[in-house]
Amino acid sequence: MGWAPFLPFSSAPLPPCPSSYQKLVSGIMDRVDLFLAVIAILLAAVVGFAVHRASLCNVRAVAELLSTHRAHMLLSFLKTVLWVILATFILQYVFRVDSTQPLQSWDISTLALIGGFVFGVGAAINGGCALGTLGRLGNGELRMLLTLVGLGLGLAAGGYSQIRHWLPSPEKPEHGTHILAVLNSVGFAFLALWALLELLRLWRHRDRELPWHKRMLGPRYRLSSAALLLGLSNGVIYSLFGPWSYTRTARTTVNQVVMGRPGAETFYWLLFFAVLGGVLISSLTRRGFVLDWRLKVDWLRNLFGGILMGVGVTLIPGGNDVLILHTIPGGSPHALPAYAALLVGTAAGLMVIRALGGSLTKVECTGDICRIRTADEN
Repeated sequence: MGWAPFLPFSSAPLPPCPSSYQKLVSGIMDRVDLFLAVIAILLAAVVGFAVHRASLCNVRAVAELLSTHRAHMLLSFLKTVLWVILATFILQYVFRVDSTQPLQSWDISTLALIGGFVFGVGAAINGGCALGTLGRLGNGELRMLLTLVGLGLGLAAGGYSQIRHWLPSPEKPEHGTHILAVLNSVGFAFLALWALLELLRLWRHRDRELPWHKRMLGPRYRLSSAALLLGLSNGVIYSLFGPWSYTRTARTTVNQVVMGRPGAETFYWLLFFAVLGGVLISSLTRRGFVLDWRLKVDWLRNLFGGILMGVGVTLIPGGNDVLILHTIPGGSPHALPAYAALLVGTAAGLMVIRALGGSLTKVECTGDICRIRTADEN
């Protein structure tokens, strides 16, 4: 027997039962709901911890490509996508765990490409993408709060422009199919084989001189280890609660204010703060937290970069977190082209900054571990 009849997120109805048992069943379901919510919050913290420990960020991935002509960090994002697909496939098709909020799929459009490019330029100006912004905020860089403010302003401007029909709204594809629906047994077998080989590789290359708890608290994570934690944790959260990444949550919340649409559930904001908490725990345990609170004129670049990122989230829709964790694994037609445009926009922004005499992040990745060297970051 599968799990579907017992999970609160399944569409399967409860069988009729006498009222004396209905309270008992309802009480059990409430406890299951609470238990799964706690699990999701803990996994969201794991996401934040892993992102910070491996210094994952799309801006850094592009900076590595530009400075060293290697793509270790970009490859880790591909691995993350594969882990998300594997985790979601197992939970939804083997254990029949159904999310109450299925992934939204969007048609490929010029608007999505423009949005990806604009988001990438904004992330380059800001010095961090959606994930990198949280990582730097967890390090104590309060300038990243202006990025989040700018993100909200950009979302509000984009939403208002759609209300006024100055910008078109994204459209759903005529024949949308989730990638899990077309992943047959052969495709799943290849994916499972890759996952097994990846696990064996990680196990063989572990640091045998350190106990497991010290490896867990090591100052830097391997990119492949972080991809594993990020992909599996997100896959579980998505399978239980649907798309939850914070740029989507912010977009939904702003659309409620500006456009009068249904807003994001409070629980999604709890997941956002859990991610931020995981980042902060990683920063404190690595002794990398340095509070930088003195206002500088240079902070305006974070505000401006955040505004561009917010506009990009509206047009795509979603930020790089949504693309990597949700829509690319889900096979949305717009996702891969929008992500490619995002990378091009990031590269263009970084090259313009360099041409103007600005300092760029230098990312050096050896042995599946990246080290960040920049003028304004740790």
